[in-house]
Order: sequence, then C-alpha cells, then structure tokens
Amino acid sequence: MIIAKAKKKENIIEYLLYMFQIENILRALNFEEERINRELITHYDQPEDVMKEIRDWYNHLVRMMHDEHLEKKGHLQYLKNTMNDLYALHKRLLQTHEEIVYAEVFRKAVYDIAILEKKINHPQAHDVEIALEGIYAYLLLNIRKDKISNETKEAINHISRWLYLLGDKYKEMEKGEKEW
Repeated sequence: MIIAKAKKKENIIEYLLYMFQIENILRALNFEEERINRELITHYDQPEDVMKEIRDWYNHLVRMMHDEHLEKKGHLQYLKNTMNDLYALHKRLLQTHEEIVYAEVFRKAVYDIAILEKKINHPQAHDVEIALEGIYAYLLLNIRKDKISNETKEAINHISRWLYLLGDKYKEMEKGEKEW
C-alpha cells in the first residue's frame, strides 16, 4: 500500500506494473490471509495504525479479486480503467500536432507492440495493455534469470520509452499542467 501510493503519485506506469505483481503474489499465496500477513505485511516496519491500514488494503484487494473472478488471471477493473485512460490519452496525443516527439517515440515502438500482440493473443487488448503485459513478462524473465535475446531487449527498450513518455504526459494531465 505504501509503495503503491507512492508509485501511483509519481509514475502511473510503474504503479500498474507494481499492481500486476501484487495481483500475482496474492494468487501465489492462494489469497490466504495468514500467508499474506506472514509473507507480505509483517515485513513492514510501521506503527500499528499503519499496519492495520496495510492489512486492510491487502484484504480489500483480495475481496475485489474474488468479486471480479480474478483468481487465475486478469487485472482488477480499476487497473483496466487506468489503462483505458492511458490509451484514451495516447490517442489524443497522436491526434495533436504539438506532440511530434511523442508520435515519433510511439512509431519506434509500434512494430514491437504488434509482435507482442500476436504473442499475447488477447484480442480486446489495446496498445497500452499489450505494452504493459510485455514489460511485465520481460521483468519476470529477468527475475527468473532467463536468457533474453538482444532483439527482445531492444523491443522492450522501445516500448518502455513510449510507455514512460505516456506516463509523463498522464502525470502532466493529472496535475492540470496540460490538456489534450
């Protein structure tokens, strides 16, 4: 919860990737309150009132995942809504003539996103969701220390640059600094 709040405020892309990880950790712990407490919550060194807030946050996530039938896979609806907001912003940015740099960074990533789309095989997914899923999969490969080809690293680099630029634009929009 503490990390999620900070990431959501600072970088929406990192926040979404972090929340993908939290969803998968909760699944790996079989949504068991005792295991979540032992494996996640007890590692925080916080006052008791903050610990209660953290515990409540995890319990709330578990309830939402059960309510949305996400025991095996998928993302919470509010995370999907955030991805949809990012995609809507992305489309607006591509339509404005002021965002030449943004459009160029996206053009470098679009081929790699198309390749990812075929691998993910999720027909309703838009570019933002596909890109986030690809980055998350890449992070998991790194954690497992799997061999990653230079082509994949380059593709992830293109996609990452685009997503982080989109995240910066989102932050500007959220702060009211810019409207597209």
